[in-house]
Amino acid sequence: MFFNSILLLIENTSGSNNLTAQGIGMVGLIFAIISFQNNKRNLILIFLGLAQMCFIFHFALLEVWPAFAVNIVAVVRTFSFLLRGKKKWMERNTLMYVFISLFCVAGALSWNGWLSFLPVMAMTIETIGLWKKNPRLIRSIVIIPRPLWITYNAIHHSYPGVLTELFVVGSLITGIVRFDILPWVRGRKNSETKEE
Repeated sequence: MFFNSILLLIENTSGSNNLTAQGIGMVGLIFAIISFQNNKRNLILIFLGLAQMCFIFHFALLEVWPAFAVNIVAVVRTFSFLLRGKKKWMERNTLMYVFISLFCVAGALSWNGWLSFLPVMAMTIETIGLWKKNPRLIRSIVIIPRPLWITYNAIHHSYPGVLTELFVVGSLITGIVRFDILPWVRGRKNSETKEE
């Protein structure tokens, strides 16, 4: 059913300049921006998962199969990570390594030259970040693979993909400043005031 829907979309609208593909990518962009403006792990994961779902269709329409494949694994991973803390078996690091392995398999099955390595590497780093429970750690690790995605998306004419990554970088930096740096600066100022 899911793959039939994707194939139907590809048949009806194909090509790298396809407005439908770019439009779906723009919806993914909105979800990605919302994701990292949250300070709750579950909301970060929910909106990130919705963004990744959009990018499954976006990359299918662009016929960029390595990014399509890793985004399918990413959606399962992201929503699975929501169960962490609720199910005891989800606390084992083994699950993180299972998803990293699945990204490698998805990359191998959809291999289209050395550029296929970029989304696999990006998703591997992102998986390590999303596995963390602390939103501060999530933000600081998930920012690392953004240049890999920017490069890959630019090469494959995924304009919403490039915009998404640029906005995600901006959103992550905003989140880091808002939730991580400013409270620390305020805390230091308050402690210095008390000492005087």
